[in-house]
Amino acid sequence: MADHHRAELVTDALNMAVGRGDLKPGCIMHTDRQEQRELLAAIGIEEDQELVAARAVKAATPRRSQAERFQQGLEALAQYVRKVGHAKVPRTHREAVQLPDGVGTVEVAPGTWLNNVRARRAKLTPDQLAQLETLGVAW
Repeated sequence: MADHHRAELVTDALNMAVGRGDLKPGCIMHTDRQEQRELLAAIGIEEDQELVAARAVKAATPRRSQAERFQQGLEALAQYVRKVGHAKVPRTHREAVQLPDGVGTVEVAPGTWLNNVRARRAKLTPDQLAQLETLGVAW
């Protein structure tokens, strides 16, 4: 919904829908905006608990810096190159890469990562370009 819509307009429309029987109290909804969640809860519309749990997991997951993401993509590409001998990675291929803290792994799609890196080539540092070239990345 556009930001210019007032909260009152939304709650009025939802109250009308509840009054007409279009929305039953206890129906499930989803929104990413806290203000909308509060307004909907006030008229008896509950949030989907699976989405609430998924949001909590995502919020608890530490964010990785661009440098960390680059290194993970580079490691996934290096693993692929060691296996097959070239850097022409299918977009759908996945590699398990060890997390920086050494506890667990993350799946990286080196083909997709490489495609994104190529699109942002102008923003790469000389060191990053050199690392890619040593793996045989063709521009």
